[in-house]
Amino acid sequence: AKQNFPENTPKEQIVRLLGSKRLLGVPKSPIKENDEFYMDNSEVPEFFDSRLEWKYCKTIGHVRNQGNCGSCWAHGTTGAFADRLCVATNGEVNQLISAEEVTFCCHRCGFGCNGGNPLRAWQYFKRHGVVTGGDYNTTDGCQPYRVPPCVKDDKGHNSCSGQPTERNHKCSKKCYGDDTVDYKSDHYKTKDAYYLSNTTMQKDTMVYGPIEASFDVY
Repeated sequence: AKQNFPENTPKEQIVRLLGSKRLLGVPKSPIKENDEFYMDNSEVPEFFDSRLEWKYCKTIGHVRNQGNCGSCWAHGTTGAFADRLCVATNGEVNQLISAEEVTFCCHRCGFGCNGGNPLRAWQYFKRHGVVTGGDYNTTDGCQPYRVPPCVKDDKGHNSCSGQPTERNHKCSKKCYGDDTVDYKSDHYKTKDAYYLSNTTMQKDTMVYGPIEASFDVY
């Protein structure tokens, strides 16, 4: 990671982009401690790269730009879901999942560009399903992301610096990206939603693909 904002950027502006929130009353999913496909602790290698393990998954390693919107919680969860969907289908489903839908349609998840809860997003995937959707200004998938990216000019100035947070978009119930995709049939669901412990994160990644994690910033 590199410095993405000028040194004089107000701390409050950067904090607004830290969108992973702990919401009161969010039910805890079970902590997954074991799986029939997990390897023994002694067999976990020192090095493992999902990009090399599943080279056919174009989503793994793809870096998205959340723009001036505290939607990291939606990008992290949809990114991991897209990767795992590709792994589970052996590459048959190999598309980005819509961060736009999760950010602005999962009202139980939180507050759109003002932050949300990742666990609620996974529960949304399981209960409701989510459509495909690529990056800003593309027609990839059903609902591509519609928040403009933060970009740097030749002088290193960030286009989002000093700008207000993106206003929340109206939830769309149709495909506006690839118009050949049917909105109702494009929804993908997860089988389960669970937490991982520090002893199972590596094992789960090696079997099912990349995971999503949040951390506190002090």
